[in-house]
Amino acid sequence: FEFFQHEAPLDASTMTRWRKRIGPEGLEDLLKASVEVALDTGTAKPSSLERITVDTTVQPKAIVHPTDSRLYLKARFARLLGLVERLLAQKPKDKNKLYSLHAPEVVCISKGKARTPYEFGCKVGIATTNREGLVLASRSFEGNPYDGHTLKATVDQAKAMSGVDPDRIYVDKGYRGHDYKGSGSVMIAGGKRGLSATMKRELKRR
Repeated sequence: FEFFQHEAPLDASTMTRWRKRIGPEGLEDLLKASVEVALDTGTAKPSSLERITVDTTVQPKAIVHPTDSRLYLKARFARLLGLVERLLAQKPKDKNKLYSLHAPEVVCISKGKARTPYEFGCKVGIATTNREGLVLASRSFEGNPYDGHTLKATVDQAKAMSGVDPDRIYVDKGYRGHDYKGSGSVMIAGGKRGLSATMKRELKRR
């Protein structure tokens, strides 16, 4: 666009329909293309692909704050009988609760933030180059798995997008007991013994 405008360039629902049409494979193709462009333009160096930072975040869903009573009212108009039966059977403190009828994949995730101690959405694993912050992986996970158990899948996607097996993987303390068994070294925040000055500097960037 060549000038400022007050209206949005397109309706939000258009992006939703487009995202559903291309699917996860199409989104991975776009991610891979963005990595290739970053390398071709010199935005990111090829050596940066060997040192990555991995973390998880919450992809929030546009739902009202869920309460069982509000869901009961919406259930009167729902056609998904299986979800309704699940809703009627659940109790306030149950695990794997249903929080939204139109987005049953939504879970309640605690990320330890002062302003928003609990978030409703899906857990996503993100991998970026440690130096430039170029996104190499964005992998969503079903439910609310332990962060350490998402590391392998996130690193695998980063490797598929970049074509490089990372040599160093920087993570926070939530990844202790991770499931990664690859050739790269996993550097966990808080552990500085045996680290070089370069490694300590890169660990601070995560």
